[in-house]
Amino acid sequence: MAKTNRKESRKIYEGYKKRQRLWNTIFIVFFAVIGIGSAVLNGTMELDPQIVIGKYEFTWFHLVILAVLVVLLGFGIVLFLLLVFLFWNYSIVRENRQCNETMTEYFDMLIGGGCVKEAWSSYVGLFQLGIAGNFRRAVEQNRIRFVDISETCGMDKFRAAAYGNSFCISKTPLHSDLLKNPEFKEIVCPFTGEKYVAMEAFRADYAILHASRADKYGNVQFDTIRMMDNEIDPIIAKSAKKVIVSVEEIVPEEEIIRTPTMTLLPKIFTDQVVYAPFGSHPNSCDTRYDFDLKHGEYYAECAKSDAGFAEYLNEYIYGTADEAAYIEKVGGLQALQASLGHGGTDE
Repeated sequence: MAKTNRKESRKIYEGYKKRQRLWNTIFIVFFAVIGIGSAVLNGTMELDPQIVIGKYEFTWFHLVILAVLVVLLGFGIVLFLLLVFLFWNYSIVRENRQCNETMTEYFDMLIGGGCVKEAWSSYVGLFQLGIAGNFRRAVEQNRIRFVDISETCGMDKFRAAAYGNSFCISKTPLHSDLLKNPEFKEIVCPFTGEKYVAMEAFRADYAILHASRADKYGNVQFDTIRMMDNEIDPIIAKSAKKVIVSVEEIVPEEEIIRTPTMTLLPKIFTDQVVYAPFGSHPNSCDTRYDFDLKHGEYYAECAKSDAGFAEYLNEYIYGTADEAAYIEKVGGLQALQASLGHGGTDE
């Protein structure tokens, strides 16, 4: 029995000797992971994120852990766990954005307040709440000039101004009633002979945007990465002469530098930053809070008539001294955060 045990021990030792470098590497990596993990958890070591998925930041330390898991568990199991995580993260984002259909009531409100002479849009409405009452009456009674334009054409016109061009070209209006607009000019490509429609660029005097956060210098970030070529917020901002951005929170510059991939609008394009928690109310703000359905329903009812909308203006616009007074009027920050919030500011 003793001889058998000695033989088994000898085999284990010889096996270790053959793979001594591998085992030593495993031990070193194991203790390094434990040490670095402890330093990160107790705050004595700070690591810069290498990859950002939604609200989650992954450093090289996380990537090392992932590699170790692949070695220990196998690629298939780790891939399955990653897919579960990504699906869960996507589900959370969808849940946070389930009521995030943004009404165009700001558009409708400006029209009802007599601030609009001409409107270009592909849609002015209140989504699930129905028609934008002020807009409809203004068009029916010829109070404003309304120009029907596709969303893609509108974005092309803003993009042209952002690039410093005086006009843009598109095939979208071809073979449609959009060509009835005398400001759209059909042209022929001098290289291929193809037909295009030339449209004058939208060069805005002012652009007013709402975002998740910014630093005091005007570097603007959103909670979710939105790096699409057709992302409208930075396009409009870059097309405007002056840009004003209201944000849910103002953070130190170091926070912006730590997550550079979240910066959608650099400071060179921003003229003013305004601290305005729940500044998008009654609309939603991605991952921060949902659309205030109760207030939206009240607005839709008021907007059905000039008299009703006048009451709304007197109560929520003319009857409040500033943004802070408006927020208090609709319930206050804490109440809004409790009923609509998804982890945003609670100051």
